[in-house]
Amino acid sequence: MKHWITFLFIFYAVLSAAAAQNKPTRFDVWGQVLDANTHGILSGVKVSLLSQDSVCIGTVTSFDNGITNNNYQIGNVPGSGNYILHLEKKGYTSIYKNVTLKYHKSRRPTVILDAIPMHREMVRKLKEVKVTATLVKMVMKKDTVVFNADAFQLAEGSMLDQLVARLPGVELRGNGQIYVNGRFVSSLLLNGEDFFKGDPSIALQNLPAYTVNQIKVYEKQSDRDKAMGLEKRGEQPLVMDVNLKKQYSVGWMANVDAGGGIEDRYSAKLFGLRFSPRTRLTVYGNLNNITDLSSPDGNGNWNSNVNPVGTIDRHSGGIDLLLQDKEKKIKTTHSLSVVHNKEDIDMNQNSTTFFQSGNVYQRKEWNTQQEKWYVNFNNSFQYIPRYGFYFTVSPYVNYSKEEYDSWTRSADMEANLSERYEGEALDSLFSPTASREYTKNLINKLRSWENEKKSFLSGGADFYLAFRPKKFNRDFLEVSGGYKYMGL
Repeated sequence: MKHWITFLFIFYAVLSAAAAQNKPTRFDVWGQVLDANTHGILSGVKVSLLSQDSVCIGTVTSFDNGITNNNYQIGNVPGSGNYILHLEKKGYTSIYKNVTLKYHKSRRPTVILDAIPMHREMVRKLKEVKVTATLVKMVMKKDTVVFNADAFQLAEGSMLDQLVARLPGVELRGNGQIYVNGRFVSSLLLNGEDFFKGDPSIALQNLPAYTVNQIKVYEKQSDRDKAMGLEKRGEQPLVMDVNLKKQYSVGWMANVDAGGGIEDRYSAKLFGLRFSPRTRLTVYGNLNNITDLSSPDGNGNWNSNVNPVGTIDRHSGGIDLLLQDKEKKIKTTHSLSVVHNKEDIDMNQNSTTFFQSGNVYQRKEWNTQQEKWYVNFNNSFQYIPRYGFYFTVSPYVNYSKEEYDSWTRSADMEANLSERYEGEALDSLFSPTASREYTKNLINKLRSWENEKKSFLSGGADFYLAFRPKKFNRDFLEVSGGYKYMGL
């Protein structure tokens, strides 16, 4: 029995020693990195051996000593298994390569991997590329045409008229009237509300284009029809609704333009706008003595419809106020505009009338001075307390005053006498000490004066009431009336 125990002990010891000889403790990994194009040894490559879960086991840098083909060695690698080899070098494409390390009892604990070629990065420098985004200029939403203001390129400092003139299908005529596809636009609205009673010239000339978000064109149903619940029937008035950007729809906004020149010439424009959720206040002014009677044309430029003679001083201004409650049951609007024009015209004329008996030479000079005042004050009060009830009253006052002064002097002469300055002959003939040279050739002379003054005042109020009893399905009762005064 003791012999058997001794034999088994010796046999187990021999097996343990043999197993210990077949199981190495650590591996060394050798390898070679080449340039894929030249096939030469590539040094300076960072070589990392990672486990399958990306834990770094060792990192070395490849070298080129000119002696051995293998140019990197990672030591102290744990036993057999699957690993990841990561190679990276600036200017080359990084490589991740799966490798399997296996130990054989006939081999030293060193694994030599196959050569790995690395390719250079393909870098191509492109020329400058300009990317331009195209914005949609116009869309149709049911029966409304919506123009995107940001899709139109305008010069810096452009006003609303420049923007409107570039809208497809829109025509801006010389008198400030707007047409869309040949159809007259009855009102120019600002954020859905009347603006200076639909007078487009004030907004066109003074509202900066950069403040506009969208411009909508649609048929507007009246507030009365909405309150009575009437459906749209037939053709409704066409309006152009200018919607401001959000940042300009609350708070103050102002635009000022001023200039001066020789001979005391000046020009100044002011436009101020204040918005809040329930109010809108607009103030504008235009002062100049440079004969500026311009109005917008179809190209968005402000041109004069007439060619005035002489000088015209133009002073105009106005204020527009909108107030409404939170529920929009009560809405009031107040609009005041004042225009003052002063015109001074000096003209000289030389003419010749041919006769067989002898020519007649005429010298003529006349001066005209006109001064005009126009004041318009319009108000509106609207009350819609509930569905089926509508009431509005609109008082107004209009005043105009015109004064006209003119004088003319002329002289007919037998000879075409030379003058040291224009008008010398008339100055001499109409003075107490007329020159003998002019009087001996005088045929006749004429002087006239004319003065005219007129003023006109009108005012009144219109009211309208519509009421639908609960028993009525579509019909409703309405009452309208007004008072008008006209006098000098």
